[in-house]
Amino acid sequence: MMVNYPFTKWHHKSDVLGKHALKPSHQTAMQAAAMFLQSIEQPQTATRTMLDKAKADNIERNKHIVKSVAEAVLYCGRQCIGLRGDKEQTHCAGNPGNFLALMKLLANHDDILQQHMEHPTMKNATYVSPQTQNEMIDVLGKRMIQASLVDEIKDARLYTIMVDEVTSHNTEVMPLCVRFVDCELNIREELLQVCTLPRITGRHIATTIKQVLLSLGIALEGCRGQGYDGAANMSSETVGVQALIRQDAPKAVYTHCSGHCLNLVIAHSCGLPIVRNTLDRMKATVMFFTNSPKRERLLREVATQGGHPMGLRQPLIDVCRTRWAARHDAYSHFYTSFIHIVKSLEVIGLGLHLKDYSDDVTTGWDGKYRNEASGLLSGVVKFG
Repeated sequence: MMVNYPFTKWHHKSDVLGKHALKPSHQTAMQAAAMFLQSIEQPQTATRTMLDKAKADNIERNKHIVKSVAEAVLYCGRQCIGLRGDKEQTHCAGNPGNFLALMKLLANHDDILQQHMEHPTMKNATYVSPQTQNEMIDVLGKRMIQASLVDEIKDARLYTIMVDEVTSHNTEVMPLCVRFVDCELNIREELLQVCTLPRITGRHIATTIKQVLLSLGIALEGCRGQGYDGAANMSSETVGVQALIRQDAPKAVYTHCSGHCLNLVIAHSCGLPIVRNTLDRMKATVMFFTNSPKRERLLREVATQGGHPMGLRQPLIDVCRTRWAARHDAYSHFYTSFIHIVKSLEVIGLGLHLKDYSDDVTTGWDGKYRNEASGLLSGVVKFG
């Protein structure tokens, strides 16, 4: 009754309705009706909505964590510092690396990130593993930085390619750089991609360049210049890279790299006897002062009292063996401090100017260092 057929005995309604209210089917129906009304009046309490909200909150939480990871990776990249350390865990002894150390620092000011670092929801989804770091670097490098750079090159239409092969860990690699004029009329030189070479012949290098440009959607016909060193595999007019590129880009004029030419000129100049002797004496003088705290302290005191323009900075720095730019800085320091160097050598080698400086740097020099200082003094004042 009241389910399979209509209710008509209204004079017995109290007895019938009372018994019906105790039946499980009626109670189930009432619960369903109450839940239906609640879902209409308060939709945020519905089961489906609650499940969707939990899912949405989890997505937002994961987005926040991944964003923090990406910012840490990008920071390390912009500062040109390595990501990895001795131990790829934050709770182990040893150096965890710059990336994990930065993540731990960020977690101190981020409750969501701190909870994830200490108690991740899923052990296989921490987002801080070396694999995730590499994937993040790949995404940031190719899909963001490189993609934006490619769009600018396409807008410029005309460009110059510059490459130079080098061996790294027994693997031949080639940085591919592009020179172009951007929309603001600025001349830009940007690294487009680092390529791996099977061999360093002209044919293999030219093929790699063409494949990279093709994969990025950059038309080779827009190439108007080529900048390489003077090696035969690059400069040959028959089998060199410049000749093979000009088969598809006839207007791509080859130019011997100006930086490489300057480097060759400097290297050859340093081979001249007078230049070589001068540089050797400069190096010996730098080593004489920088290898001894007492001698370096004497030079600092002389430079300070002499009004050294560089203030409290080091009067001398070591001469780099590989980088010409670093060598230039060392030569500039030597030139600026030349008068102070001569006076310091006179203090040690000849015993002059003793009253002008403190006793702890003017006394106590044995015969070996006095003779060495006298020899250096004679050399630097002549440079002949």
